Amino acid sequence: MKLQSNMKKMLPLKFKQYIKSYFLKNNINHYKNNKLQRKIFIVLAADYGNLGDVAISYAQYNFLRDSFPSDQIIDVPISRNLPNIRFIKSIIQPNDIITIVGGGNFTNKYQEIENFRLKWVTSFPNNKIISFPITIDFTTCQVGELSFKRSKNIYEAHKDFHLFTRESNSLSYAKKNISCPVDLTPDIVLSLNKSQSKFTREGILTCIRHDDESQFSSIERENLLKLINNVSDGKVNHSDTHINKNGLSWSERINELELIWDKFKKANVLITDRLHGMIFAVITKTPCLVLLNNNHKIIQTYKDWLLDCEYIILLTNHDHNDICRNIKILKSMNTNNMNMPNLTPEFKALKKKITDL
Repeated sequence: MKLQSNMKKMLPLKFKQYIKSYFLKNNINHYKNNKLQRKIFIVLAADYGNLGDVAISYAQYNFLRDSFPSDQIIDVPISRNLPNIRFIKSIIQPNDIITIVGGGNFTNKYQEIENFRLKWVTSFPNNKIISFPITIDFTTCQVGELSFKRSKNIYEAHKDFHLFTRESNSLSYAKKNISCPVDLTPDIVLSLNKSQSKFTREGILTCIRHDDESQFSSIERENLLKLINNVSDGKVNHSDTHINKNGLSWSERINELELIWDKFKKANVLITDRLHGMIFAVITKTPCLVLLNNNHKIIQTYKDWLLDCEYIILLTNHDHNDICRNIKILKSMNTNNMNMPNLTPEFKALKKKITDL
């Protein structure tokens, strides 16, 4: 027994995961055994607790379902990646399309997810593969450069790989460094409209980061929350787009999204430094004060797509006077008289890429 235990410890993690995957069933959703329908797969779909990523997967499904009603749209969660790849190899046809979820994981900062993405690209060399809108954020150190070089070689080797970026910084980087078709499209969550509400808005809702992407120290975050309490004139609630749940079913994912969107629709003002905090505010028509994080995802998304959205205010500093002044401006807004930004035309290139043979 001791020898077996020592041998298990010596086995590499990837090898143990590979062996384990043979004992797991696939966990894909919405598949029907209909050979007459073209299949469009959404791979690496988020079934874990990052509700920004869950919203991306959900919005991607809805976009494809609404754009291609005669096709079979299949949700392929990330949690059982290898069993899902094996199953899809057994059912895929030459005209079927693989779409990879968009988001901010096109980076060595989340190397495991990037490895999963590369696994799909190398596993299906004869099918069209489309990466939905992403942010590219490889680090400039040796580890990041080597990771990007490996990814670049695999993407360029695929004969029918198409990349969409969700902001212009990533578009410029991709056009300069990757020799494959690249286009610009908003984050796919911005294709949703969740602004209908049965709630009366009151109070302030915060959605502030507690991780390495935050610009705030713990003391600065504490002082910010104290400031918000002082200017709230009422109720202050705190939320996050991260929940402590994994392995979410399709219905659980939708339920968690509806819960957080309802929180936004109950708030008079949202204060956030999360990209999908800002995006959830847009699609729920929630007046929002946006504070910067430590990368370009928020500011470039705002500049590219949301400059004319009057109920979203972006601050490039953390000055307390500016924060208080803009909270007062947002509290006075009546969203019934405002319109969501119309980004529908911006998704035409994405739809056309899927349509083209």
